[in-house]
Amino acid sequence: MKKLLFKTKNFLSENDIYNFGKNNKILILMFICLIIGMIVGSVSAGCINFETLDRLNSVFLTDFKQRISQSGAEVFVSSLSLYFIFALILELSAFAVWGIISVPLLLVFKGIGMGLSGGYLYLVYGLKGIAFYILILVPGIFVSSIAFAFFGVSAFKSAVAISKKILPKPSDNALWPYVKSNIKKLGYCTLLLCFSAFLDMAFMMMFSGFFEF
Repeated sequence: MKKLLFKTKNFLSENDIYNFGKNNKILILMFICLIIGMIVGSVSAGCINFETLDRLNSVFLTDFKQRISQSGAEVFVSSLSLYFIFALILELSAFAVWGIISVPLLLVFKGIGMGLSGGYLYLVYGLKGIAFYILILVPGIFVSSIAFAFFGVSAFKSAVAISKKILPKPSDNALWPYVKSNIKKLGYCTLLLCFSAFLDMAFMMMFSGFFEF
């Protein structure tokens, strides 16, 4: 058993996977939170009645039936607004002690929304719903998930730095480097979210004509 573990560790080290995981623990945690949320959301979709699912659809998908009939600009603004609201909540968590808990939970919640969306479309519309999810929603979801995961790392580190200041033996480390890094990451995150909204608009315009709900 020890020999197997040793060989596995060597394999991971040779391929830089081990070092990447060691140096990016928080980033991996953020992605795990998103994946857990997606799994929970997908499984939960089959346990929730259709009326509740329809309401949740309006929360997480901004009523995709209506979005199909919207113009490209309206889809872009709608998507960007939802992304921005979630980014703003993450940013507020970055400057609070409870951000250590709320940042991972927010990403789990985001993942649940994505999982529920896919589950809802499959349960209600079958393969047509899955095709809609993959062709139109997944591109924007993929890019925005990357943006939120990386921004979640910055928000989490900022919350940790702030929490250390209120401990019985507070840290002497300055908060400004964390604040500066967080603001910088927010700028990068905003650019990625704009790109995500653009993908939502582009793929909606390209493929929405193939779907009728």
